Amino acid sequence: MVETPHDSPDDTALDAAVETSAEVDDDASAALQVRPSRQWHILWLLAPAAAVIAGAWFATHPTPLNVSADPISVKTPVGVPIYVQVFSTFPSETRELHISDVQVVSEPEGGVAIAPLVCHGGSFSVTTAPLAFCQDLVPAPGALLAPGDQLVLQITGQIPGSVVVGRPQVSYRENVQWGTAQPAGHPLRVSVLAR
Repeated sequence: MVETPHDSPDDTALDAAVETSAEVDDDASAALQVRPSRQWHILWLLAPAAAVIAGAWFATHPTPLNVSADPISVKTPVGVPIYVQVFSTFPSETRELHISDVQVVSEPEGGVAIAPLVCHGGSFSVTTAPLAFCQDLVPAPGALLAPGDQLVLQITGQIPGSVVVGRPQVSYRENVQWGTAQPAGHPLRVSVLAR
């Protein structure tokens, strides 16, 4: 009679221990592998987003325009236009503003008609004859306000009384920057006289 070899219980336990040890070694080596950090992926996503946000902020925050709290007081008869310089750039400045819009609010409403203009090649404070001082006088929307130019308000009184004209709110482009409704210059106090 031939005896077949049988595994003893000790041999079976030893085989199981070896297999378990191999699995543990595989798990340990997998845990010890160097994997790319997810933080770098997040950083690569955040860096361009931060650059876009910074660029947008820069493009929409140009250097503020000069403002004054001191109102300019003027008098004009009903129906006679008067021209008042409310904002100017110095000839030594390098700023060039491509004006897209100028908004001006007055109180009470309807007391005066207001037209924003740009005076090129000259200067004045208050006048009824602006072309005696300006080489060119053009509507402000669409105009270039270059060094030495002035933003002028043409004020025509509708009814006798006093009117407060707020500081102009100028929307413009300066190089790659855009300003929207930026305050500029002086407010006005207008006395409209009866004729």
